[in-house]
Formats: sequence, structure tokens, C-alpha cells
Amino acid sequence: MKERRTYLKGNKHKVTDKELPESEVSDRIATRRAKREAQRSTVRSAALRRKTDEESAPSKKKAPAAKKKKSAKLSMAKPSAKKPTAAKKPAKKKTATAKSKARPAKAKKPTEEYELRSQPDGTLRRVKIEDKASKPKITRRRSSGKDTGPGPAIVDLASVGAGLWNRERVETTEPEIAGSMPGEVDDSVKFLKRKIAKKPKVAVILGSGHSEVAELVDEKRIEFSDIPGFSVPKASGHPGYISFGSFEGTSVLFSAGRSHYYETGSMKETGHAVRTFLAMGVERLILTTSAGAINPSYKEGNIMFVEDHINLMGDNPLFGLDPQAEPSIFLDVSNVYDKKTLELSDRICRRARLRPQSGVLAAVRGPVYETPAELNWLKSIGADAVCMSLVPEALEAARYGVPVTGIAVITNAVSPKRKKPLSHQDVATAGERYAARLKRLISYLLAT
Repeated sequence: MKERRTYLKGNKHKVTDKELPESEVSDRIATRRAKREAQRSTVRSAALRRKTDEESAPSKKKAPAAKKKKSAKLSMAKPSAKKPTAAKKPAKKKTATAKSKARPAKAKKPTEEYELRSQPDGTLRRVKIEDKASKPKITRRRSSGKDTGPGPAIVDLASVGAGLWNRERVETTEPEIAGSMPGEVDDSVKFLKRKIAKKPKVAVILGSGHSEVAELVDEKRIEFSDIPGFSVPKASGHPGYISFGSFEGTSVLFSAGRSHYYETGSMKETGHAVRTFLAMGVERLILTTSAGAINPSYKEGNIMFVEDHINLMGDNPLFGLDPQAEPSIFLDVSNVYDKKTLELSDRICRRARLRPQSGVLAAVRGPVYETPAELNWLKSIGADAVCMSLVPEALEAARYGVPVTGIAVITNAVSPKRKKPLSHQDVATAGERYAARLKRLISYLLAT
């Protein structure tokens, strides 16, 4: 027999085969067999100990199986061996009953129901519904003449008014607002047609301090106070007259001033003048206003063409009109301002030696100016300038399909960090200071 040995020589393993004598081989085989027998005996003894422990311990589920094995080993001639299994069957029932007693089943809690019941003071209360609950007592309501007693009082219809309870509209004797009736517009149109022989094609409504522009034509001058239905503006920078004439072969009507919404408190009265001009057959409308700059790139004296507006007045001249009226009051205001004029605005400004500007105009109700927080908010929503007019007239003209051109003269920079308080007199003075620029611009605008 050969034995293979491996040993380390240097850094290499070396394997050698060595011949063993027969005596040594037999000794080794004997020792190996002895070891295997010892291992088998230890395994058998461990299995026997485990088996005896299981038989001696009172098992719960494996007891019947063990008994069956034991009874199978016994001979058929010993029927008494089956008796112990039959005797232990009731023990199972005892353990089962013990389990049921030890762990009783949890009873489900009955669901509680609630309802809302009216109380004597007129309020509602959440009350638990019970099987033997008594019905709540009905509390009589006291009569209208009694001040004390349980329950709410009965409402006296005579004191409230039958019109409220019958849902009928109560007629009021409040007079109609000036300039709100179609008849008054007709009176204004008839008066102006008697004074003006030629139909105007273009109407220009001027803002604060811009009355110098009305000097472009001076054939006819009519005061607002002489025109039926026209309200005289009271704010400074608005003289309140109409100037009519021909410019570059075009009949033009200038309105030196306007009635603001913060003066009249009514959009119908504010828009009376522009409705009169539209009824006279005006084909084009130019609106100017003095505005404060929100865009930091705008400076005092700049002139901005209005691309779009943000109406923050909380009202508009179409509110309260008949929905079935013609033209319709459901107006698409996505293109209020004339696109052709906006396309030519750069060329017109260069001819007038002005820096071309265009942006979004925000209109507020006034007469107070904006707080620093409001200015920051206006800037965040995309407004470039802010004013207190122009938008109502633009909406009136857009309803009748008349092209509108909006021009804002920047009279002040409305910075949140301004040191000097702002006044309307400052705005009107700045408008007069830059009226010459506006006059030059409108002269080129009318010529196009």
C-alpha cells in the first residue's frame, strides 16, 4: 500500500508516494473501524434517549402517533394494550376545554350610533341613540310679541317686509345715474351734431396734463358743461372741453380731460363720453393717460404704447347691461389694442425722436396710490406701468369693434423706496411738462 504525503519544501509543495508494510496497514484499518463503531453507538444512544424522553413526557399532539407505534409492536393476543389509548382520549377534551377557558373569545363592541337633535335654543346637539331612549320633548316657539321664553321667536312678517318673503323685487325711488340711459346718449349726440357739421373719424381722449395736444385742431371748442349728460371733471389737469377740426385731411375730435371712476363712482357715467363719440360714428380711438412706472427700465418722460392691460378696478362698463343686448356684452378682450399701430410704433417713435416703448398697463380704482407691497405684487404679475383710467374707455370701444390705441406717459417712478410723498398735482405737472412730446407723437400717429 502506498501513502501519499505532501510537505513544504521552500516555496513549493512536494508530493511523495511511500510504501507501507502490511502490519501497519492492518492496524490503521482496525483503528478506523473502531472509530466508526464508536460513532454509531453514540448516535444510537442519543436517539434512544430522545425517544424515551418523548414517551415519558405528556405530549399534546404526538401522543396518539406514539401509542399507535407501540401498539403495532405488541402482539394481537394482547387487547389490553389498546385500553390506555382509549383512556387518554378524554384527556384531549380536557386540554381543549382548558384552552377555551384560558383564552375566551373577544366579544365585538356594538357600534354606537349618533344623531343630531335640535335644542331649545335653536342649536343642534350630537346625541347617542339608545334602544330605550325617550323622545325629545317638543318646545313651543314663543310668539313674536314676547321677549322671553323657550325656543326661538316666530318671525314677524310685517316687520321684515312681505317683499323679502315673497321674493319680489322692491321698487326704489332712487334717481338714475347721469349718463346711464340711452336717451341721454342720444341727447348728447344730437347736441354735438348741431355744433359739428362733419362726422369725426378719430377721437382722442387726453389724460392728466395733456390738454396741450388738443391744440392740434382748434376749429370748434365746446365745454363739457354745455353738453347734455356730460359730467364736468374736477381733478386738476382736466379742463373739460371738446376741440374739433381737421388734421392732415382727417376730421379729429379731442377731449381735453375725462371723468374718472373715483370721481363719479359709476362706470356708466365714466363711459358716457366715449359712448357718445362712438355713437357719432368714430372709426378710431386714441386714449392717453399719465402713469407711474413699475418697470425699472422706464424713466420719467418715457412714452409707452399699451400692448395689454390688467383691470384691477373691480368693475367694468359692461357690468349690469342686458345679456341679450347687441353688441354682446360677452366680449373677447384678447386683442383690445390695435395690432397694426403696435407694429408701426417703433417707426412712429423714431420719427418723433422718442425712445420706443411698449408694455402692459395696470388700471386701479384710485384715488389712493399704491403701497410698496402692492407695487411689488404688480411687478410680479407682469405690469410695466399703473394708472387710474383708460381701461373703461378701451372696453367700450372694443365692444363696438373700434380699433383702440393706448398711450401712457410716464410721469413718475413708483418705487417702494421713494422718499418724497406723491401727489396728483405732481402727476399733472409732469404731464404738462411732457405734453409737447406726446403732441409730437400723436401728430405722426394721425398722419399714418
